[in-house]
Amino acid sequence: MLENMVVGGFANNIPSKTIICGSKNAGKSSLSRYILNSLLNKYEKVAYIDTDAGQTEFAPPGMISLNIVSAPVFGPPFTHLSKPQSCYFLGSTSPKHNPDYYLECIKKLFETYNSLSTSEVLPLVINTHGWVKGLGLELMLKITSIFQPHHIVQLKIAKDQPISFETYLSNEKFAALHHLIDAVSVPAPSIFTSALDKRNAQLLVYLKECLVSGNTFRIGWNQLRIRSLNSQVSPSQILHAINGCIVGLCKDDTQYEFEDETERNFQETHKLPLILRTTPISECFGLGVIKSINIKEKTISIAAPIPISEMQKVNMILHGDVDLPSQLSVTVDTDTQLPYFTTTSISQGGIGSGEMKSRGVKRKGQV
Repeated sequence: MLENMVVGGFANNIPSKTIICGSKNAGKSSLSRYILNSLLNKYEKVAYIDTDAGQTEFAPPGMISLNIVSAPVFGPPFTHLSKPQSCYFLGSTSPKHNPDYYLECIKKLFETYNSLSTSEVLPLVINTHGWVKGLGLELMLKITSIFQPHHIVQLKIAKDQPISFETYLSNEKFAALHHLIDAVSVPAPSIFTSALDKRNAQLLVYLKECLVSGNTFRIGWNQLRIRSLNSQVSPSQILHAINGCIVGLCKDDTQYEFEDETERNFQETHKLPLILRTTPISECFGLGVIKSINIKEKTISIAAPIPISEMQKVNMILHGDVDLPSQLSVTVDTDTQLPYFTTTSISQGGIGSGEMKSRGVKRKGQV
């Protein structure tokens, strides 16, 4: 019944816009793929907007994206990573750090979809995050208002108290058919049992080409702008903060003004990167890994699975908290000294002296 209503479209050959929502582990991604594949039985292409940066479908973790799909999608996400039509880097797997920036990026994705849908019939499937309480619920309602979908498909788990989005959206000016579906709880397979495992698998597949082949680009400091998304980092420490990290590679056309001429002269004389105080809404070409920073030559080396034609346009690095998978930091030979990695604890002598907590990191004996 749901499939027929979604795939059937509307009068005047208007394709449907369907948003999938519900709490985490309810099966939103699986249902989104099912609806996507069903639509491909009727339409040549289907647009898919992924607003869940923690469990992405086509792009690496930490990003939200618009994808134009022309072939059925099967298997877990790491088996069908592809180049998005448009994407933005959140720098995190959750929008909680910067919800306003998150919503602005979603609006940009929808604007891109609208520009494409004017020239061809393009149904839209929107997958959402599983945060449906407090701020997460507010974001969900705002996302729904942005897209104004024809169908709202809500999955609910029996143990949860059902929160009907239809009630909250009763005052909205758009009409949508609301479908409340009971989710069936199925035990997870023994492999990739956690969200972290799935994210690491996606990152490993995404980064393998550039890290194995040594596809590294070297960029001068004075050509770059740097913005730390989810933490406050002193400008004097920003290069230390990004070294060895996953970053978003973007193009920013914003014209910035220095607070005074002294600041401008200092930055230009020392050929320093421009440290941004605000986050511009700029499309992201993809992710990269900061492999090294050459203080003498004032250059940054970045490994990235991105064509050189796009890397030549990159002028901004966004630093977030998407962690490099621990598998990329260890080897079978545990006697080898590896950069940025330790298997022993450091003494804690004050605030900030403890090691960063990271889930899923193997102990020395488990490597």
